[in-house]
Amino acid sequence: MQTLFSLDGTPESGAKAEKQLELKFNCNAPPDQQASDVSTRILVVEDRPGDAMLITMALSECACRQFSFRHATTLKSALGFLAEETFDIALLDLSLPDAEDLTAVRRVRTAAPTLPIVVLTGSLDPSLPLRALAVGAQDYLLKNEISGPLVSHVIQNSIRSMAVQVGRGGRIERSEDEPPAMKLGNGDGAPDQLARMNLTPAELRVISLIKGGLSTKEIARILGISPFTVNIHRKHIRKKIGIEARSTNLHSHLMTFT
Repeated sequence: MQTLFSLDGTPESGAKAEKQLELKFNCNAPPDQQASDVSTRILVVEDRPGDAMLITMALSECACRQFSFRHATTLKSALGFLAEETFDIALLDLSLPDAEDLTAVRRVRTAAPTLPIVVLTGSLDPSLPLRALAVGAQDYLLKNEISGPLVSHVIQNSIRSMAVQVGRGGRIERSEDEPPAMKLGNGDGAPDQLARMNLTPAELRVISLIKGGLSTKEIARILGISPFTVNIHRKHIRKKIGIEARSTNLHSHLMTFT
């Protein structure tokens, strides 16, 4: 990994400092293993420097991709970046100094109708990520589960899902009481049925990966947890969605939720 630009010392305050913050991580994998020579441009909207750095450092673990960043600490500065530059995706905190709850999602969606949005939250409220999906986000990340493989997975799937939706002429903006248009994590949408089953954000994350066809070991690697913990989640999911027979395949059953 090579850092082409990084913070050193105490950053200047205001928009000038934010415009100067751009981190870029290069891929050191062999050429035939690199996904692309083009960086994925990410707008990170997060007012806590530690959380913002956690995200950038997690992405630096992804050896076969290139990412470049702009960092905004307020919604106002994020909207300023969006007016001046083009981004591939936005990672958006739901608790900003000038925007609480879902305000930031709505404002960013209005400013950039086809920009994939991944919300960042440290809230324990299991309904918050689903409400964010309902008003225009593609996916979400819990701050306590951030890891390089997971962030990379979510970014790639969110970009793909938005491309699919735009290609189909899909409507991006939705009211909060409408069911989300995207299935969690696999690029097709989050079914309304699952939103009513009292599933935790962690269980919804596991569901999204199961629906993407990943094995228990692959899910464990992406989430940075043990296969044993993944199986505990699978057991709870089966109970909550009403699977009683052991012979019922969880992946197949989940794919019936559309």
